[in-house]
Amino acid sequence: MTSELGLSWLIILGSATGVTQCSVIVLLGASLMLGLLLWLFYFLNRQSQERQQAEANFQDLYNNAPCGYHSVDKDGVFIAINDTELRWLGYLSSLRMWNRFNKHFAASSPRVG
Repeated sequence: MTSELGLSWLIILGSATGVTQCSVIVLLGASLMLGLLLWLFYFLNRQSQERQQAEANFQDLYNNAPCGYHSVDKDGVFIAINDTELRWLGYLSSLRMWNRFNKHFAASSPRVG
């Protein structure tokens, strides 16, 4: 009778230990996944911030260059012009002035291409 009782306790303890070990493994796996997701979010957010900073640096370099820059599309319409060239031509870089500038030169300039 004692050996049967001892064997019963061993089976109960063994199964309880197996469940506990399984629970710990599941919790560790979930924690690892959460950690990886947080790291991925941080990494992607940091890349996005670096990309935005690079874009801002490029725009600053383009707009404040010591020479005038402009771009036209295939129809000869101005699609971009930097602040330096706008100042040289007597325009401000506001959207209203840009639209007036674009309409004026698009109508009077020869077509490219």
